[in-house]
Amino acid sequence: MNYSLSLRVLLVGGLLSQTSCNEPLTAPSTSEILPVSVQTRSPNTGEIVPTVRISGGMEYVAVSVTRQAMCATIVSAGVSRRGDELSVVARVGANPAALCAMGSSTFVVDYGGIINSVNPGTYRVRVFEAVADGEPKLIGSGTVSVSPAFGQL
Repeated sequence: MNYSLSLRVLLVGGLLSQTSCNEPLTAPSTSEILPVSVQTRSPNTGEIVPTVRISGGMEYVAVSVTRQAMCATIVSAGVSRRGDELSVVARVGANPAALCAMGSSTFVVDYGGIINSVNPGTYRVRVFEAVADGEPKLIGSGTVSVSPAFGQL
C-alpha cells in the first residue's frame, strides 16, 4: 500500500514538473521589423506544408517558411532578441485589394527573412505565425550556430 502511494506521488510530481518545462507557446513582443520576401508557387510533389527552415551564418540567422497560399498572400514580420533566444513573429493574410480566382488554395507561398547583426554563438530560434488578426502560434523552432565575420576571430 505504501509503495503504491509513493509511486502515485512520484508520477504526479513528474507530470507536474514536465508541464512546467514546456516551452511557452505565446509569442513575445517584437522590437524590430524583419524585412521578408514573399513568393507564390505551385507545390512540389509530396511537399509538406507548413515547413520551417532555420540556418545560421556569419553574423546572421536566416528563417524561411513554406505554407499554403492565400489570395495574393501578404506577410509582415518582426524579431525579438533576448540573450541567446531569437523569436520571429509573422503575420500572414490575404491581400484585401487583390482580385483572386477560387484556385488560390492550390498554391504555396515561401516567405523568409534574414536577421542581421547577430553576435557569434549558439541561438535557440522560435518561429511564430498568425493568420490575419489571429493569435500567433509556434510553428517551428531550432538551434543554430552563428559564426563571426571574416577577420573577427
